[in-house]
Amino acid sequence: TVQAETIHNQGGLTVNNNGTSGNTYVSAKSGNWLGLKNVNFSKDATKVSVKVSSTTGGAIKICTGGPTGTVVGYVDVPSTGGSMKDITASISGLSGTKDLYFVFYNSMEFDSWIFS
Repeated sequence: TVQAETIHNQGGLTVNNNGTSGNTYVSAKSGNWLGLKNVNFSKDATKVSVKVSSTTGGAIKICTGGPTGTVVGYVDVPSTGGSMKDITASISGLSGTKDLYFVFYNSMEFDSWIFS
């Protein structure tokens, strides 16, 4: 599991810490993005699981090369009532070493992800 505050570059995000639980997470608004450089997918990834919360629902686009790069999948995020939930989605086209981007549609808190 990779924590969302593990960022190579980003656009518009805010890193927050929940003082009560000590959990650090990223707050995102529509159009914000998080980028990672040289992610090694030695085994082809076919699923992504994210831990996320949203009071209104939204989506996360996952792409390679840049925030407007090749789309490898989408995570539909339902309204979670503000509680962190694990959500799994199918992806395709992730093998080898890639620059990876998560692009957010609507407001949400993003805690972590794992590919399998």
